[in-house]
Amino acid sequence: MLNWIARQLRGNSQPQSQSSDTLRFRDADSAFATECKYTDNRVAERVALVAIIRTLKVKEGEEPVILVQVADADGPFAAFAIDPAGKLPDLREGDLVAWLAFSYSDTLSLVLGDKRSGWMGVLTAKLSLTYDSHRGFIPESVA
Repeated sequence: MLNWIARQLRGNSQPQSQSSDTLRFRDADSAFATECKYTDNRVAERVALVAIIRTLKVKEGEEPVILVQVADADGPFAAFAIDPAGKLPDLREGDLVAWLAFSYSDTLSLVLGDKRSGWMGVLTAKLSLTYDSHRGFIPESVA
């Protein structure tokens, strides 16, 4: 929008070339809040959504327990996630991630108190705080 206004003021109505507009967030919480406000995606099997890690518990020799908050068109919700074989290095609480829904459990939805929370997801990428208007959040590392 700002580029269009600038072109109009300069008298140049030619569209810009394939340049992408990016937005850099100062922290993961503000990036997640913006995604929650503007996303039109809804949780479904094999749909990747932006999430933020809220709880990460790692015990020696065991799979980490990861609780994420997922951005959804109906508002954020809590869900569990796995990191397959530890493919995403240096995950921390507060990291922005791509969460892919793959399995549903009625029991989990009852325990967490939200039907959407019954979805278990796999983390497919750790996301940077840079949002590209054509590609979404840019991956920092991919599983």
